Amino acid sequence: MPDLETPDADAAEQQQEVAENERQLEPDQPNAEADEGDLAESLREVPVDDDDYR
Repeated sequence: MPDLETPDADAAEQQQEVAENERQLEPDQPNAEADEGDLAESLREVPVDDDDYR
C-alpha cells in the first residue's frame, strides 16, 4: 500500500535501482562535489553517551 504522504516523484525515485556504472566511494576517497568543511565534519566521530542511548 503506497504511503499517501509521499509525493509521487519521491516514491518513483526511491523505487529506482542503482545504476551499474555508479561507483562505490571508499571511505578515504573524498567526493569531488562535497564542500571541504562538510567532508571534514563527516569524518569526525561522535562519542556515544550511554545515558542518552535508548
